[in-house]
Amino acid sequence: MGHEGMGVIAEIGNAVDALNVGDYVVIPDIMESGHYELEPVAGVSPGSGPDFGHEGGCQSEYVRVPHAETNLIPVPLTSNTTNGTIDSSVLIDYLFVSDIFGTGWLSLDFAGFEAGDTVAVFGAGPVGLLAAYSAQLRGASRIYVVDHVQSRLDMAASIGAVPINFRESDPVQQILAHEPNGVRRSVDCVGYESLNADLEIDRSIVVRNMVAVTGFQGGMGQVGAWFAGDNTTGAPLAGTVVGQAHPSFIVSSEINIEQAPEYYSRFNDFLETKVVITFP
Repeated sequence: MGHEGMGVIAEIGNAVDALNVGDYVVIPDIMESGHYELEPVAGVSPGSGPDFGHEGGCQSEYVRVPHAETNLIPVPLTSNTTNGTIDSSVLIDYLFVSDIFGTGWLSLDFAGFEAGDTVAVFGAGPVGLLAAYSAQLRGASRIYVVDHVQSRLDMAASIGAVPINFRESDPVQQILAHEPNGVRRSVDCVGYESLNADLEIDRSIVVRNMVAVTGFQGGMGQVGAWFAGDNTTGAPLAGTVVGQAHPSFIVSSEINIEQAPEYYSRFNDFLETKVVITFP
């Protein structure tokens, strides 16, 4: 496992010209082959298993990245400009651009989002929280976040969203009480793991709720986990993070690699929202 990573380049191959030792870079969630393909092929996703290549995961001190100039996302930090003392939260702000921040941002595009829209985000995991945060950054007039984990709903409230706990009552009715004509946009950030009020798997419930809560001529976006997709919009986002966005607010714990088994269990038990493993 481990498909979101960033660090400092320690070595480069002799065919790499645009990157240098000491550069800070983000490793994307889906890596390109470096070759022109005549038909669609699945990208390599570090840590996602043999169906997505054999590059290994990012939960290690060193990661080998093939076709580095195509795959790595440079960030405007270097060991010279930071003197090795940069705050870890600044690094984490960049960490998420290759996957979950880019995915949350893109969910709004799929829904046809425009500034001033009302938005309902289903799911307050890392992607859902960053979809809500993206909506805030892009000028949403009101944002609703639907989940059942109170700590995650509290995080949503901390960025100005209206938390909707679907275990308390029907989330559609809760949202329509605020928006009688429905919201303008809704996004699914859950996918096949959707739960009903009894916390049982119900894979259609989020789609049904989105249809019920989205107003006439509104739009719906879907980025929940149903299948592997292409790379997200992480690279363009990298240039907008500094001084403007701080997605690191979703991190509940920073740990070392020895603590990983414990924190996988905590995440599965909804005791963590986003865990980051750091190395000395």
